[in-house]
Amino acid sequence: MADSAVSAASSPDKATASVSQQPHDTQQPPCLLLQLPAELRIHIYELAFTYENWSCMELFNADPFPRALLLTCREIYHDTAALYQQARLRYWRIANFNTPIMTRGVALTLLPALREMDIRLVKRLVIAGGDEDGELASYSLLRDGLWHVRDCVSSSFSDGDEYLILPPKEERTVAEHDLLGDHLVHLKEYFAEDKRSLCAFLSLELVSSEDRERMSVYAQSRGLSLWELEGAMRYFLPHC
Repeated sequence: MADSAVSAASSPDKATASVSQQPHDTQQPPCLLLQLPAELRIHIYELAFTYENWSCMELFNADPFPRALLLTCREIYHDTAALYQQARLRYWRIANFNTPIMTRGVALTLLPALREMDIRLVKRLVIAGGDEDGELASYSLLRDGLWHVRDCVSSSFSDGDEYLILPPKEERTVAEHDLLGDHLVHLKEYFAEDKRSLCAFLSLELVSSEDRERMSVYAQSRGLSLWELEGAMRYFLPHC
């Protein structure tokens, strides 16, 4: 035993190494937020997920609530996950979105960055079309599922008309076929550059008031899709 003690004393480097290899106490200090009463914590989380500027949101940069708070720790995640989801849904449903003034080519380049699950909640959107110098040339407005166009570059569309955009014939549901009824003759089918059928446009100026009401109800009930947004950008925006 004595020899062992003398050996350790005569080899201070070995003794230091032995101590340094011991596990350190890595326990984090307690989170003060989690020590607050649950009601107060929830109120703080609600404030963190509150967004008031609904008037003019740029579609391609829309990201109001980063996930940083949710990723803090497991307990905070469980506290905030439902609130976070509710806040995001409310944001996409209520906000008035727009795009910068752009050409058709630029718009289609930016389109893949959008997520279908977010776009399906959008109810109000202005797509601004412009020339290469950034001058406003046209715009189209989505409002409750129907599209309104102004100064459209295509002679196929009339300014001031309301348009319902539908999927290509082979992708329409039974309900959509029934909705169209005798108005199939008024549909204008459009195709992408690769000749694939893209979408169809129906002017509500050509339908009866009763059918118009049914189509408006249908348009409000469905969500905006990426294929519909692509169709609007292809045919409402100028190509420069």
